[in-house]
Amino acid sequence: MKSLLLIFLLAVIVRFLYFPNVNFAYDQARDSFAALDILKGDLKLLGPPTTAGDKIFHGVLVYYILAPIYAVSNQNPEVAAAIFRIINALGVFLVFYIGTLIFNKQVGILSALFFAVSFEQSQFSLFFGHPALGVFTILIFYLGLAMWIFKDNPKGFIIALAGLGLTIQF
Repeated sequence: MKSLLLIFLLAVIVRFLYFPNVNFAYDQARDSFAALDILKGDLKLLGPPTTAGDKIFHGVLVYYILAPIYAVSNQNPEVAAAIFRIINALGVFLVFYIGTLIFNKQVGILSALFFAVSFEQSQFSLFFGHPALGVFTILIFYLGLAMWIFKDNPKGFIIALAGLGLTIQF
């Protein structure tokens, strides 16, 4: 367990290496304004439009995660970006558990280490928006599938559905 905590610390360090390098462009501003509108009482039912067209929308969960962060951080996007990076780094624990379920503890540790130092994951964590959070929810989906398929645990099906449902909301 101590090695897993060290791997998590490594993941956090990798994700904060160039902090506060926050990519705050149009999408991030749009999501931030929507989250601030929620704080003013304007609840949202549709997320931002996708690139597939103006009739298909992302989910709204990112707005409802951003809103309380902005409420307690004096609307500071760097605090929200930091929290998103930590959520992404928490994926180390899910990857460990998935690797352990499917194979063994050594594979779980190695998988967690690869996730911690993965260039792709460190880049996802830099993105201030739904992709950083979507990685975590996809891992919840895979964890549920691993529990259901490899351990014949019916709770895994529920966890997989929950992870899929959360992913759709981003």
